[in-house]
Amino acid sequence: MESAIHRFHDLFAQLGLPNHQDDIGRFIAAHRTLGPDNRLARCAILDSCAIQISS
Repeated sequence: MESAIHRFHDLFAQLGLPNHQDDIGRFIAAHRTLGPDNRLARCAILDSCAIQISS
């Protein structure tokens, strides 16, 4: 049975990306679009996606 817990290092390895903790941290920092005071739940893109999904 597949584990319900998926770890970042496993995901990165499956995608062929460097999967050490420092590599993952750099990847996240480089691709982060929200500032430190923004919450993902309040991200405007999620509102537009939710509208598209529910239509």
